[in-house]
Amino acid sequence: MMPGSTLATGLRTELAHRIAQDFREGSVSGLLIMGEAGSGKAEISDMVVDLVADRMHVWRIYASTVLSTIQFGALTPLSSGATLTQMASPIAVMRLVSSRLAAEAGDRAPLLLVSDVHLLDDSSAAVIAQLVAGGAARLLAFGRAVPTFPNDLLTLYTDGLIERIELPPLSEHETHRLCELYLGGPVMQAVGTYVHRICDGNPLLSTALIDGARRNGSLISRRGVWIPAGELLPADLRLAEVLRREMIDRSPRQRNALELVALSEELPLRTLTQLGYADDVRVLEAEDIVMVELGPPTLVRTRHPLYGELLRQLVPVGRSLALRQELATVTDVMALSGEGVVRYVDWSLDTGAPVDAAVLLRAARQGNDLVHVKSARRAACAVAAPHLVERARIEFARAAYLGGEYDQAIQSCRELLASSTDRVVVGSAAQLLTCVHLQTGEPSARLRQDASLWQAAIERLAGTGKQPDVTTVGIRLIEIAADLRDFAVVGVESDLREILDNRPDEEHEVVALVLLAEVLGWTGRPESGLVCSTRALELIEHQRGLRHYLDLASSRHLLCCLLVPSADRAEQTLELYQKRAPALLLQFGGAVDLAHGLVELRRGRLEAALKRLVPAVEALFDRDVEGLLALAVGVTAFAASLAGEDRLVSRCRQDFQTVPVPGWLDPKYQLAQAYVAMASLGRLGPAATLEKMGALARQAESSGMTSVEVELRLLAAELGDTQQLDRVDVLTAQAEGHIAELLRRYENALVSDERETQLLAVAARALELECVLVARSAARAVSGSLANGRASANMRALETELAGIDERLSPSAPVAPTPLDLSQLSRRERQIVELVRSGLGNRQVATQMSVSVRTVEGHLYRVYRKLGIKSRDHLVTSPLEDPQAADSDL
Repeated sequence: MMPGSTLATGLRTELAHRIAQDFREGSVSGLLIMGEAGSGKAEISDMVVDLVADRMHVWRIYASTVLSTIQFGALTPLSSGATLTQMASPIAVMRLVSSRLAAEAGDRAPLLLVSDVHLLDDSSAAVIAQLVAGGAARLLAFGRAVPTFPNDLLTLYTDGLIERIELPPLSEHETHRLCELYLGGPVMQAVGTYVHRICDGNPLLSTALIDGARRNGSLISRRGVWIPAGELLPADLRLAEVLRREMIDRSPRQRNALELVALSEELPLRTLTQLGYADDVRVLEAEDIVMVELGPPTLVRTRHPLYGELLRQLVPVGRSLALRQELATVTDVMALSGEGVVRYVDWSLDTGAPVDAAVLLRAARQGNDLVHVKSARRAACAVAAPHLVERARIEFARAAYLGGEYDQAIQSCRELLASSTDRVVVGSAAQLLTCVHLQTGEPSARLRQDASLWQAAIERLAGTGKQPDVTTVGIRLIEIAADLRDFAVVGVESDLREILDNRPDEEHEVVALVLLAEVLGWTGRPESGLVCSTRALELIEHQRGLRHYLDLASSRHLLCCLLVPSADRAEQTLELYQKRAPALLLQFGGAVDLAHGLVELRRGRLEAALKRLVPAVEALFDRDVEGLLALAVGVTAFAASLAGEDRLVSRCRQDFQTVPVPGWLDPKYQLAQAYVAMASLGRLGPAATLEKMGALARQAESSGMTSVEVELRLLAAELGDTQQLDRVDVLTAQAEGHIAELLRRYENALVSDERETQLLAVAARALELECVLVARSAARAVSGSLANGRASANMRALETELAGIDERLSPSAPVAPTPLDLSQLSRRERQIVELVRSGLGNRQVATQMSVSVRTVEGHLYRVYRKLGIKSRDHLVTSPLEDPQAADSDL
């Protein structure tokens, strides 16, 4: 498949077939297909030509910047042989072209296929418009919406003689499908999501990024699954050539303006206006090459981040230096935004221009806050001023942590703790070290060692009369983390609540809340844990300096969502995480896919679950920061067994023998063992499997991991275990969440005199909670009783109710979408919903509403919560409760 081809994704193929059918049936006189560069216009054109070739004679007309300056330039192939007198008369040219079309088309209808119609010269456009209006030919034109679009063709459209179709960007699902088709195999979902975020659904950019990453080794195949091996790096020379041609067609001033924006990544519109480029920016914006994001300050960016990156590669160093000097005449570096100062320093270092040490340090901090890891590291390494070197090393350590180089981050922090006399540096090093330890699977002994190192640093500073910017509360937090690493939860909750009651600073508050959420989640109180993790995420959202805690807080929040379980909140968390930190998806994509897979498995969507879980296993084999590999392998084995994928089950069992054991008391490992045992049910038999479940449940009970015990005893109940009722009564009395409720109902149903009736009630309740596997298990137990004649006297009523449950459990059962009630939204939120439902992306919505992209994303997150939906697709495809009323209010 050629780079840029999107036809196999389905969307463009369907459109091409529809266009061809319209022309074959003669239902349209002409179509304008409008889309940005790289949106798939050429592929649609080629397919339409193939589909109509038997009925229509196609004449291809190529417009260009050069030909646009020549009268009838685009019609040269159709007007060859014309005299100078004829070429001076539009009527003569039209007659000549018309007669030639009629002669060559024969009994087929003539179709004029115009590429880059926005570059068509006015004289050619006038002739084509007359031919179409007079019925002498039909028109299929592809181009971009620009201010200089030929007026004669626009008139055809406004008069209703031809139609216009806008090519939308690919959705996230289509982008992921494009990745799979292009690479020829399964792709980790995080890759598709990252590509969609970076390329904004542009097919050409998407395939360029994929192709470049594959060729330079930043995208690799592991057992047939494509996973990232680091940041995806574009290296597509063909796309660079396309951009080079794009630049050639620009005026010198437009090239200057575009290169300035690309080299700066973002520039205030005021700065470009001061340099005299206001008109050029308007042209570039109208042609969708740059976007203007209204502020304050109003900023100009390239339409796609990837465009900017490739354009920067095309600018020679000498020219880059000259442009930087031009910009320096009107720029106050310290007044630049975070993105602006990071790119300005990168640009300066590229050209060898001197940069003040304070600016370098600010760029390193801002780069880390924005997760621009390479830029942050580069700026930190360039700081040479003695009084700032240690603070730069802190930023270097942060960049190492965010880039996944944990050993390097730990080493840098330890060295600073052991030697620095700067109280700010000591405090920052200690807190960053805590963050790294919490995120990674460091053994408890190393955490305690670093707590001692921290204490020694405090004592050393006290001896010099300096107090560090942190207190001993940080030491206590790292000691608590060490206790949790040993799975010792007794007394930990009270210690954490005491720390929080004493109102620590925001960073310590985040750490304490995250630890408390983890404790509450595993000890049977996931709903209370969600309160803590939600507060931690709110603090991180409002304080950029805490952004390096995002992964930590998100993972604990997801843990509690999955243990409640709340699939909706889990999906919302995942979607928000993907928007906040798309670059980190490539590091933690395995964990993200595992979480998605667990949600789908809980819902009983086995195919969807395996599409997430299989790539998650391969990604975690390559990179497992949080010790999730064993759980991923176990869950995949369980899902595969339910789906009848025996070969995958066998492979997972073999994998499980090789995965590192994070600790026998690790709750994730206990669950992993249970899932592998359930996957081996056919081989082990029910008795041996129940024995394994019982042993694991007792182990979870002894370590206080109530949520794990609840899950294990529910699996045992699904196998028909009736020997655990007393323990279940005690357990569910103290546990929060729906799983505990279902366990209590299931176990009581098994020993009830109305067993089948109660099991059907369990199935119905489980369906309400989207716990489809539990519902299916209960329904099968009833079905088995009916088949064996063990059911009670009301067999007919049971059969009727069971049939209803089975219908709801059927994967093919149609689910009517719930209408959305927009009345609960604010006016601004309803305006955004209307624009999103019309097909606009977040940047386009932001531009139209004169707000920032971040503002749009924040409104959409609140819209999802108010409407109880999970994603943008739900917002776009779901019907409105009262469309007329909703539309009238917008």
